[in-house]
Amino acid sequence: GTNIRVIYRASTNIPSVSQLQSVISNSNPLFLSMGNPELRQDYEQSVSVRYGKAKRDKSSGLFIFFNAMYATKYISNSTLIPTKDTLLSNGVALKKGGQFSQPVNLNGYFNSKAFVTYALPITKIRCNLNLNSGLNYSQTPSLINNFTNLSGSFGLSGGLGLSSNISEKLDF
Repeated sequence: GTNIRVIYRASTNIPSVSQLQSVISNSNPLFLSMGNPELRQDYEQSVSVRYGKAKRDKSSGLFIFFNAMYATKYISNSTLIPTKDTLLSNGVALKKGGQFSQPVNLNGYFNSKAFVTYALPITKIRCNLNLNSGLNYSQTPSLINNFTNLSGSFGLSGGLGLSSNISEKLDF
C-alpha cells in the first residue's frame, strides 16, 4: 500500500585551508583572491518527505518526493570590482576593472526540490505508462561591492515512459 517517510537532517561544512589563509593569490593581476581567517563553518538543516502509494490490483502507483535545505553562515564570496585604481587594506594595489574575491559567511542559501511520478497500466496494448514531473529552486547569496546579491535558479523537468513485457522474448 501506502508509505510516508519524513527525514530531518542537520550538518555543518567547515571552510577549507585555502579559504582561511590570509595570503593574497596574485597569479592573475586582474583577479586577486585571499582567504578569510574569520570564516566560520556553515550550518545546514534539511527536511525530506517521501510518499508512495501502490495499488497492486490495478498495477498503478504514485510517488511524491520533496526536499528543502536552508543554510546559515553559508560560505560564499565577497567580490570587489573597483571603478578606479584602489589600494586594498593590506597595501596591495587593485587596478580599475580588476576583481578582489574573498570568502565570507552569509545567510540566505536555500535549495528545494519536488518530484512526482505516476504509473498506470494501458491494458489494450499491454504496456505500462509512467508520467513524471519535477521542480527545483535554488537561491545563493553573495556580496558584490558590499551589496548583497541573491541569485535564484529554477529548474523544471518532465517525462513520459512507456514500457512493456509483451512476451517472454520481447521487452521494451
